[in-house]
Amino acid sequence: MKNGNVDEFIDHTTYEECAVMYRGTKYFFYGMRFHKEKGVYSYDIAQWDAFGDHVRYVFQTTSDTSDKLLAIFYATPLWDGRTFWEAESEMEWVDW
Repeated sequence: MKNGNVDEFIDHTTYEECAVMYRGTKYFFYGMRFHKEKGVYSYDIAQWDAFGDHVRYVFQTTSDTSDKLLAIFYATPLWDGRTFWEAESEMEWVDW
C-alpha cells in the first residue's frame, strides 16, 4: 500500500473511516460498526467520483462477529476482480 502500512490501514478501517485511491478511483471505507440493537457488525465501502460525489456502494455486508466480517471482506473480489490482498499494492491511502 502506497502512503502507509497495509496492516495499519486494516487496523484503522476496523475502528475509523478512511479512503484509498485505486486506479484513479476513490474508495471510502466507512469502518466496521457494531449495531447493538441488531447484534451485528457491518462494513461498507463506497466509490466516489472526482467531484466528491457518491457513486455507489461496492461492498455492504453484515456478520455476527467482526472476524467473520473481515474474512468476507478479504475474500470478496472488489477491485477489478481482485481481492483486497491482491490489489492493495496498487492502492494509495489518502486523506478524505
